Amino acid sequence: MKQNVLLLSLLMFMAVRSWGQQFVLIDDTLTWTKASNVQPTQQGPTNWKSPVNYMHGRAYLRYECLDKPSFMTIGIHVCMWQNNYSLENCSDCFSYSDTAHAVYYHDLEIPANWWKNGGKSLDWSKSFQQITVIHKDTDCDGKLMQVDYCGKACYQKDDIDQHMPITFRATIVVVPEGQKLVPPADWKDCPSAWL
Repeated sequence: MKQNVLLLSLLMFMAVRSWGQQFVLIDDTLTWTKASNVQPTQQGPTNWKSPVNYMHGRAYLRYECLDKPSFMTIGIHVCMWQNNYSLENCSDCFSYSDTAHAVYYHDLEIPANWWKNGGKSLDWSKSFQQITVIHKDTDCDGKLMQVDYCGKACYQKDDIDQHMPITFRATIVVVPEGQKLVPPADWKDCPSAWL
């Protein structure tokens, strides 16, 4: 009987411990081109509401520019979609202009508070159809650095080939509500305020 109680206690401890862990949502090296909307591989739990509240936790991005042909300022933010792209939520944005070998850290803040297309939130208890690290021209209010599939939201100038493609590595870590980030080993320069 004591063995069963001990075993049950150990299993419950392990389950609670694993449920409350931060996780890596994406960690991919990708190339953003004028004609593609690159999709990183999604990892982690499907349900961000329960048993652990990730939707009210925090998401942190490490963005490493590996190759970029120009010094044009690019706006970066993360968007997620569901329900045949009818639900879209996006993080806030940051901008950079380096051409290569630059690393940026950005606090994407609380996912539940992200911008909501049409005011409609994602269903945080279900999987995402797509997650993308969006690239825009000039700043966060600019046009998508693409020429297809985005209509008037696409880059309108004829010099896009001077600014594309951009090769980058993006890593997003999601931390449960009420917990602090434990940075991955290669996040040596992340802001100390996150810890």
